[in-house]
Amino acid sequence: MSLINRNSKRKNASDDMEWSLEKKRKKVTSTSAKRLHHSNAAAAVSRDSFSIAACLSWFSRYTSVDNKEEMGPEGMELFCSDLKVDPEDSVMLVIAWKMKASRMGYFTRDEWVIGMTSMRCDSLNDLRTKLDSLREDLYENHIFKEVYRFSFDFAKEVGQRSLELDTATALLSVLLSDKWCLVESFVTFLQKQKQYRVINRDQWYSILEFSQAMQSDLSNYDPNGAWPVLLDEYVEWTSAHKCNDDSA
Repeated sequence: MSLINRNSKRKNASDDMEWSLEKKRKKVTSTSAKRLHHSNAAAAVSRDSFSIAACLSWFSRYTSVDNKEEMGPEGMELFCSDLKVDPEDSVMLVIAWKMKASRMGYFTRDEWVIGMTSMRCDSLNDLRTKLDSLREDLYENHIFKEVYRFSFDFAKEVGQRSLELDTATALLSVLLSDKWCLVESFVTFLQKQKQYRVINRDQWYSILEFSQAMQSDLSNYDPNGAWPVLLDEYVEWTSAHKCNDDSA
C-alpha cells in the first residue's frame, strides 16, 4: 500500500472520529437544552399556577349558609380582616374594580372569579403579596381615572342615578386624599352647603378633572369655564372664606 493511500485512510478515519464526537456533542447539547426548557417551563407554571377550585373554596369562607353565591357585609368585613386592610383603604376599590363588582359591600361568586383570575390569586397569601402593586396602580393616571369613575356606579344605591352626599364625600376622601391638596376643603364645603343632597355623574367626573386642572390657590380658575355650578360655588365659597380669614 502506498504512503498516499495510508495517509488517505488515516485522514478518513480521523474525519469519522471527529464527526462522531461532534454528533455526540450536539446530542448532549440538545438534551441539556431540552432539560433547561422543561425546567423553565415547569418553574413558570409553578409561578403562575391558578386553581379555580382553590379560588372558590377561599370564597366560600366569606359566604353565609343561606347564600353561597354572594359575599355580604359580614363576609366583606372578614375578608378585610384576613387581608389586614382597612375597609376604607383605597386598595379595596382597586380590588372591586378588578372584580367588576356592581355593589359596594358585596362580591358575587362570578365577580370573585373574574377578579381573582385577572390577578392570578387563588389564596389569601397570593392577594396579600399583590396589595402593594395594586396600590401602585393608582399612580397610573389612566387606571386611577377608571377606578375613580367605576366607584360612582359601585357606590351608588341600587336604582339610584346619583351618589348620596355622605357616600360621595367619603369616597373623595379615600380617592383624592394624596392627589388633591384641596380635597379636605372641598369635602368641608360639601358638608356645609345645603343645596346639594346628591352628586350626579357629571359632577362626579368633573370633580376629578377640576382637581387635576386647578392650581392649589385656584388662581387659574376661569369663571367663564364650563364647570358644573357646584364647582363654581365651591370657588366662591373658598374666596369668601379667604376674605373672612384676611379680615379677622
